[in-house]
Amino acid sequence: MRKDFGPSAFRSNGNGLCPPFRSQAAHRRAARQRLRDARHAPSRAQSPAAEATASIAHAPPGALADRRHAIADPALLALTFVGCSCQRNVDDNGGDGTAPPAQAQTPETTAAPSAAQLRAQALEQRRNDAYTDAVGTLHLYLQRVGAGDQDAADKFWGYQRMPRGNEESNLRALRNLRGLRIQNQTPEPLDQEPVPELLRIPVDLRATLENGENRRYTGWYRLRRNQVEQRWELTGVLVAAKLQ
Repeated sequence: MRKDFGPSAFRSNGNGLCPPFRSQAAHRRAARQRLRDARHAPSRAQSPAAEATASIAHAPPGALADRRHAIADPALLALTFVGCSCQRNVDDNGGDGTAPPAQAQTPETTAAPSAAQLRAQALEQRRNDAYTDAVGTLHLYLQRVGAGDQDAADKFWGYQRMPRGNEESNLRALRNLRGLRIQNQTPEPLDQEPVPELLRIPVDLRATLENGENRRYTGWYRLRRNQVEQRWELTGVLVAAKLQ
């Protein structure tokens, strides 16, 4: 079913309500009017760059020069800044100015001892061992004497020799000993061997009897190295009692 609308009918074109339908002649007149209006209407808004160009074109000479400087100076500053940022520090030797990495310091190595030094050290060690063994033998002997064990004490003498007369004073004749304090000094070599085989050892002995009496004996013992049995043995003595 078709409906006709009269002159007063309206329709929508998506942008609102349009005016009532007009005749073709009216449309042509409206189009010519819009054309005339468009010719006399002011031009559209210019872009900022065009406005700036137009303003410069109509500006006086002095203002034009100032405006050119105002526009050029930021670019010049930017170029100067970029140029500075690209520079590198170069030292006199052609390097890039950076400090070389520090080299790790290696500790100084101690020089290895020579063959002669090693031989001397070995000889010194053998000499000290000989002194220690000789002193140990003497202390064992005096401990047997202090304990009253004459048979065990006699075994420390070489050549089946025992002290004669008063060579050892009355040290062996002491009875009821409470204690015997033994002190010795550094052994004295009696030969020219690199490792001594004949020694004299100074001693200082303090005997304490059961009644509280104290006696002091000083002197020395002589010892030799028995190469067959590889041990030290006593060969001489000279000990005397000292008055307190």
